[in-house]
Amino acid sequence: MTAATEAELAREICVRCFGSEASIEPLGGPNNAVFRLRFPDGVHILKVARDAQARRLRKEQMLLELLSRYGMPVPRIEHSDLDATMVGQPFLIMQSVGELRVADYLQVHTAQSLGLCREMGELLARIHTLVMSGSGDLQPEGYVARDPVAYLQRLHALAEWVASQGLISAAEAEAFRALPMPDLAGTSLCHGDFHAVQCVVHDGHISAVVDWESAWSANSAIDFAVTQVYLESYCPGDLLAAFVTGYLSQRTLPAGYQRDYLPVRMAQALALTRGMATRGMTEYAARPVELFRAYLESWNG
Repeated sequence: MTAATEAELAREICVRCFGSEASIEPLGGPNNAVFRLRFPDGVHILKVARDAQARRLRKEQMLLELLSRYGMPVPRIEHSDLDATMVGQPFLIMQSVGELRVADYLQVHTAQSLGLCREMGELLARIHTLVMSGSGDLQPEGYVARDPVAYLQRLHALAEWVASQGLISAAEAEAFRALPMPDLAGTSLCHGDFHAVQCVVHDGHISAVVDWESAWSANSAIDFAVTQVYLESYCPGDLLAAFVTGYLSQRTLPAGYQRDYLPVRMAQALALTRGMATRGMTEYAARPVELFRAYLESWNG
């Protein structure tokens, strides 16, 4: 579907579900078309699948229902048509739990931004305390195991790609490929993409954690390391420290975390580098490259 077609579909869904049209604001979304639906009496979030199977939306609905039962702050689902019976395309409509994210508060150092970062840490720790019945990617039909060999091959290919773009050297890529990766296996719920953009704020506190499409059951320290790199790439040191303090107030990290999980942090830095470069934002790749080199130096030191 084109962007115009998706917007027309969003208008039709509004009329079908709410009986009237709304102001429709596209919010992007690489996997699903996402819109904010603004009515005079309230705001809602619409996600429209770009494929008939709607596997990502099915997964998100399953997880939102699970998390709500455990008292986690997540959006409530208001309408669901994952079989595409209403408009010929699967969709979910969720309540809007706020229009600002923690990321919007990180430009200025205030007591509120420090408090929100600590809340982020506490929330991630709470998520990690949820023990699942299996390990792997979470799907409505069950757990899909992740092949550690294939996973490692993808990370090595990632390093080679970044080196091929001249963003790191071939020697740095080779050094990364020689590093041992922590075991993926685990049964903690992991968000998979947890950072300040995924934490919605309302009335000065985090009202919901959103975008659960990458969630899996795994080694929670890997999930923490991914978030740490995100925050180190754009977050001032005192706010990062507040996040870590919040997490450690609820949950401990493995004894060898600082060194053993450096390869995970390097891999995430490379992933951020590729993300920036493939979107034509090479200038923004400088920070994750700087982090990658700092982690590699720390490992070698």
